[in-house]
Amino acid sequence: MSLPLQGKVALVSGAGKNIGREIALTLARDGASVVVNGRSDRAAVDGVVAEIVKGGGKAIAAMGDVSDPAVPPRLADEAAKAFGGVDILVSNAGLRKQTSFLDMSFDEWRGILSVALDGAFLLGKAIVPQMVKRGGGAFVAISGISTHVGTPNRCHVSASKSGLEGLMRALAIELASRRITVNCVAP
Repeated sequence: MSLPLQGKVALVSGAGKNIGREIALTLARDGASVVVNGRSDRAAVDGVVAEIVKGGGKAIAAMGDVSDPAVPPRLADEAAKAFGGVDILVSNAGLRKQTSFLDMSFDEWRGILSVALDGAFLLGKAIVPQMVKRGGGAFVAISGISTHVGTPNRCHVSASKSGLEGLMRALAIELASRRITVNCVAP
């Protein structure tokens, strides 16, 4: 029986735990080969890879901070070497610190924004050219409810996710002619 994502390749950032882990496992169960990215918890990322392989799927670990401009191009290269390129990009990486606005430093503000927003931008810049070469693809970003309801002690998270939703909305229009769907999900 053919699986719906058989022959497709997915890269999921922040896939060592929580929502990212479940996304990676679900994509693999549906037949995709998965590049499992994490920033620093190698054991968690290796655990997801092992679970995918144990279930009969294909996966590799790809460590690195997606907000570092040098990392997404390396991840794209690793995906191309292992599986030929990426069809599905899930930008899930994000930080969720709880700090009041009055106590928040500019460094913390920038750190939160850089992972969710800059990370999605940098991943897109590195991966979308592969999708174009492969005839299309899907770019999905994971937002959150903070940006829609306002959450105390998380203004930086709300700002990062608002920016992320704006980026994805614009790319949905811009990349449609390239047969690339772009969506943002706010669980």
